[in-house]
Order: sequence, then C-alpha cells, then structure tokens
Amino acid sequence: MSDDVLDAEECRELLDTLNSFSDRDFELGEVLKSTTLPLCQPAPELTFVSQLYCFTGTFNYGRRPYCEQAVIDRGGACGSLTKKTDVLVIGVYATESWKHSSFGNKILRACEMRDAGVPISIVSEEHWSKYL
Repeated sequence: MSDDVLDAEECRELLDTLNSFSDRDFELGEVLKSTTLPLCQPAPELTFVSQLYCFTGTFNYGRRPYCEQAVIDRGGACGSLTKKTDVLVIGVYATESWKHSSFGNKILRACEMRDAGVPISIVSEEHWSKYL
C-alpha cells in the first residue's frame, strides 16, 4: 500500500487481516435475498464424492478454508472456478450490490459458463450446508 493505491490483492490481504482480528464475529453487509442471485432453480441435490466445489463470498459457516475442508472431508475437492467446477457456493453475507463486488465476478463468470452449456450448479450457502 506504499503507492497509495489499494489493488485487489491488497484488498483481500486487508480483509483477511481484519477477519483474523475479529475471527469473523460480525456480519458483513446483509443476508442476501435469494431473488438477487442467479441460483439454480430448482436447487439441485448436492453430493460431494468426486465433485469439484468453488466458494465465493463471505460465509456464516466459517472462513473459506473451513468450508473447503467440509467438502474435502466428504470426498470432494475444491479449487478455483473453471469449466470443471461442479458447484459454485455463494456465501450468505454480502451487500445488495454483489455484481460490483470482487466475488461478484465469479458469480457472473459462472452464469456465463452455465449459459454456454457448462453443467455448473450455483447454490447458496444455506442450500449447501443442508447437505453437510
């Protein structure tokens, strides 16, 4: 930050630092309303074995590594968003302007992939956590 410009990586680092102080014991923004998100309708049944999950946003379940570990413990894998991703899970906390946030880019990319015929499910954290 010595150049007085906060780039995307520095934003993530700053948020991670702040989260480490608070242990995420707060709500960031507001709970997303399902009508504002391009979730799969109807929401699909989720499995974990041999499935590749990607997470975006802020999670009530815990930090992203905890969410990823929950998938790994059930036989799945986690990674970045690619055409091989089976499920994108969107965290429950965000602002109404998710399209303009850093995690909104993943959501938009997943929608584009889904529209192009890539079989990716986009689900809410609430839906995902029901299958844990």
